[in-house]
Amino acid sequence: MSREVFYRWLKENPELNEARQASLGFEEKEIVDTLWEQVKDGNTTAAIFLLKARHHYNDRGEVADQQNVQVNITLPGAARLAEYKAAIATTHPELVRQIEHEKNEEQNDGIHIDRA
Repeated sequence: MSREVFYRWLKENPELNEARQASLGFEEKEIVDTLWEQVKDGNTTAAIFLLKARHHYNDRGEVADQQNVQVNITLPGAARLAEYKAAIATTHPELVRQIEHEKNEEQNDGIHIDRA
């Protein structure tokens, strides 16, 4: 039987595919059990294989799943005070009003005069 026919039969017959999956599960269990026995008997190669296959270790002992993330933040250069105030005034006029309001309150020694 060709490979193409076999996979077509698996697609067309859910029961056949289910039986295949069950047999693969049994096969995996048997292989893992055999490997564990080898590890218990001191087989270093089997231990290394299990660590790599099941726990994603590499030859350096680091976990391969971990990804290093690098974040670069670029800050603008220093601006003159007048330039900064102009930028703030155009983008956040409400902030400028609040700062001016607070400055007026400080100048009046904490006495608030409502000029509305």
